[in-house]
Amino acid sequence: MSLRYFHVVFIVASLALSLVLGGWGIYDFRATQNATNLAIGIFGGTSALGLLGYLFWFNRKMSRISNLALLWGSLMILIAYQQPSLACSVCYGDPASPLSKGAKFGAMALIGFISGVLFAIALIGRTWAKRARALNQEAF
Repeated sequence: MSLRYFHVVFIVASLALSLVLGGWGIYDFRATQNATNLAIGIFGGTSALGLLGYLFWFNRKMSRISNLALLWGSLMILIAYQQPSLACSVCYGDPASPLSKGAKFGAMALIGFISGVLFAIALIGRTWAKRARALNQEAF
């Protein structure tokens, strides 16, 4: 498996997880009317849209990746949504239970941590791009 296909697989997996996170937030918001749940749902939906755009951009950029990879990823998403995956009736059945609240705060902590790491990676990439431009200008 090439690095490009590996990248596509992880983009599709992240897309599926973002959709699940968005659905979970909206489901809990309907049950509790809590603004935090709505924020989680909106974050999951916007992440999924961003990842979908990135997937299409990456596919256009890397011409060797065939549309079969996109089709395979789409099929995996459809298969994942054939039956809803519920954790258990105790923690997922009641959005007001302490277990459900703990899972919600855990998801929020992961969102914060992962967003911070991705932001740091983007800043490093931006810094490296500036340095590369400066070195190219000095060379000529």
